[in-house]
Amino acid sequence: NNAISIFDANFAIIDGGAGLDTLVLGNSAGTSFALDFAAISGVARNIEKIEFGANTSGSDIFIDIDDVFAMTDSGHTLNISAASAAAGSTIYVVTGTSDFTASPAVNTVGADRFLTYTGSYNGATVTLVINETTTPGSLGGITVTQVAG
Repeated sequence: NNAISIFDANFAIIDGGAGLDTLVLGNSAGTSFALDFAAISGVARNIEKIEFGANTSGSDIFIDIDDVFAMTDSGHTLNISAASAAAGSTIYVVTGTSDFTASPAVNTVGADRFLTYTGSYNGATVTLVINETTTPGSLGGITVTQVAG
């Protein structure tokens, strides 16, 4: 079980190894960055969770089904959550015929809302779960946007 912090998109390889491993997006105050997992395909491995950490306001991530397949372990499930310090950031989820379903399943547990995107890739079921607040479309001030693949 590892927590690996990154502060920009300039890294060679991240491998969480066995267990529940978290990629923490951290930032210097006042700066933001965009992380497009398609551009770094195969660089992040064995990651089961992404957290928007402190000072990530205005930072964005772009993710699709093959990114989740490539970065996760054999369970092919990735969870994304955020701290309130990430307000103003966006998660872009690619949906379409060969990507995640365009209509995620929505489950509410207390004040949390979970958007669950699923799809099939290389014969495996791939799942992306985004932990959202009760404000639709907003994850602690983060926007979840679907883009056509």
